Parts: sequence; structure tokens; C-alpha cells
Amino acid sequence: MSNSTVRPYRGVSAVDRVAERRASLIEACLDLVGEHGPVPVTVEAICQRAGLTKRYFYESFRDRDAALFEILDGLLQTIERGVLTSVRDAAPLDRSRIMVELIVSSLQADPRKARLYAEANAVEALRVHREQAMERYVVLLREVVLPFADHSDQTRVARDVISRVIVHGSTATIAAWLSGGFVAAREDLVDGIIAGGMAAAGAV
Repeated sequence: MSNSTVRPYRGVSAVDRVAERRASLIEACLDLVGEHGPVPVTVEAICQRAGLTKRYFYESFRDRDAALFEILDGLLQTIERGVLTSVRDAAPLDRSRIMVELIVSSLQADPRKARLYAEANAVEALRVHREQAMERYVVLLREVVLPFADHSDQTRVARDVISRVIVHGSTATIAAWLSGGFVAAREDLVDGIIAGGMAAAGAV
């Protein structure tokens, strides 16, 4: 590595300059996703929005999908960690509301990330990653969040199916709500998801 890449420039270290450029590229990518969705986003457009050359893009990311992946992965991990932390000491009947509220709040906090989440299936790398995250959410819901009364072997398959219906159904419902597919107050959305989930869980 040459000295020009490691010595400070105007008091900013090389590592910090890379981090600043990376953050600018992420913000530019998010802005484009918020405006157009993830599909039409290109490396060229990201660089133009960030005011950086492609050289600096490839300094941080392999390609366009890698930048999108990092944003979605950060969002999904934040939600997962938040649920695990929040439900740890919560009463069983409160855990479902905590989980749904946290997911909706996390997505509402940044409409650009919410759009990426809602339209992730349109990009293969993101679709696969979101599906993997949904599998982890299924386990989290089944084993930690829902107060299933019977954990016998006879109900194992039924609990797994119900957990998948709740996770994937809730995900699709929240995505549709975020994209304007239907109109509902936030409180009504949360209450409806919880009521449906608890009714399904109560059937096992």
C-alpha cells in the first residue's frame, strides 16, 4: 500500500476517509431506493449522487447488490437483535406486541429502508437474504415470542406451520401497508397482526 493511502489528509486518517466515503455511498444508495426502488439503482447513479468516482465505490463494495445487501442486512439484524433484547424479560402475552411494534417502528423510522424491505423480492440477492432472515424470525417466534401451551411432539409440525404463516403473512401485510397497498392507521395494523397471530397460535 502506498503512503498516499495511509497518511492523514487535512487531519483525517485514511481509514476515516474510507469510512466517510462508504457512508456517503450508502446514503446515496438509500436516496435512490427511496425515489425509484432497488431495481433501477446502478453503480453509476450511486456514484453520481454521492459525488464520488467508481474507484471509490469499488473500494467499499463488490457491486450494486453488495451495497443493497449491506443496507438490508443491517436493518434485518437490528430488528432481530431488538426483538431478542426486548422480549427477554417481557411477559409471554406482551411479547407478540413488542415484536410487531418493533418491526413496524424500525421500518417507519426510514422510509427508504422500508421501501428496500418491501421490494426486496425484486432483487435476487436480497430475496434470498430476506427469506433466510424470515426463517430465523420463524424460530424466534416459535421458540421465544408465542406462548404456545403445548410443546409436545404431536404439535411440533403444527407450531412450525403456524409460526411460518404468522411471520410470512405479517411480513407481506406490513410490506403492502408500507407501499400504500392498503390504508390503515398504524395502531390498527399492529392490533390486526397481533389478533390474527394470537388466534392462529391459539389453535395449536
